[in-house]
Amino acid sequence: MVQSLPELVRTAVREHADRPSVLLKEGDALVSRSYAWFGEEVEVAACGLLAAGVQPGDRVVLLSENCPEWFVADCAILAAGAVTVPIYPSLPADQVAPLISRVGARLVIVEDATQLAKIEATRDSLPAVERVLLFRPGKVADQPLVRRWAEVLETGRGQQAELREQLEQRLAGLSRESLATIIFTSGTTGVPKAAMLTHGNLLSNIEAADQRVRLRAGERFVTFLPQSHVFQRMVSFLGTKCGAAALYNESLRALLPNLRATHPTVLIVVPRFLELMRERVTESLAGKSGLAGLIARWGMGVADRYADAVTAGRQPGLVLRA
Repeated sequence: MVQSLPELVRTAVREHADRPSVLLKEGDALVSRSYAWFGEEVEVAACGLLAAGVQPGDRVVLLSENCPEWFVADCAILAAGAVTVPIYPSLPADQVAPLISRVGARLVIVEDATQLAKIEATRDSLPAVERVLLFRPGKVADQPLVRRWAEVLETGRGQQAELREQLEQRLAGLSRESLATIIFTSGTTGVPKAAMLTHGNLLSNIEAADQRVRLRAGERFVTFLPQSHVFQRMVSFLGTKCGAAALYNESLRALLPNLRATHPTVLIVVPRFLELMRERVTESLAGKSGLAGLIARWGMGVADRYADAVTAGRQPGLVLRA
């Protein structure tokens, strides 16, 4: 039985080394990075965090929109024996700072200048923060507090050989009872609440979902929710376990273009997303008349009957499967 999330990742890298793990948009093209690449990137990043002084049990905050670096950093934090604390990137500075203080984080990882500004604006209320790592520095001026993520990777790559034994010790010290993450609720109904989840908590969800979803190696999916959301986090690890490839959707505005570019083979979403899709389709059908409207409404009826059969545990009839 897998004992930790880093062990799950290592197993996936070993079993699916040559399969696509991450899908990236480069201009109009969609390119992929393999599981072997992903595993190496995680190990290099973990070594970089060790070199930066990250200790077992340290709380490391992640404040970023979805991106491949987010999941690499998450896996690297866990491999270093630390605890990932994701914070919704949509929160304003005056709500972000208290959450960072509550967990006592010394290290904060942010996406770009927009997220960095939230830390800078509340710096006086964050005396425990010693370092901020920046995924995408852009034109951010050099400053003592900030270090670029690329520099962490460069350091980790340079010290990988000498730090590998220490990294193995950190991994060996993890169990299903080890704290993996502190998840904050979105705060839409009050002050965000913190949930402390162990490696076992997440692994049990991943293992149960695997029995129901049955993802296959080589499938493609798009991250719909923020990685800060525990459901999306579980889906990302589930996809990794099964050897699927992920495109990290950066915003709702980019969702439809990303779906068109990726041609996902599976959608793992919350019910509200499907409700919104149905509402949009229903609205568009309301304006259709004649043969086109008749065919569209007939298709919706077939889809409803097919879904009812599957939900009830019945095999859809031949007509529905045609």
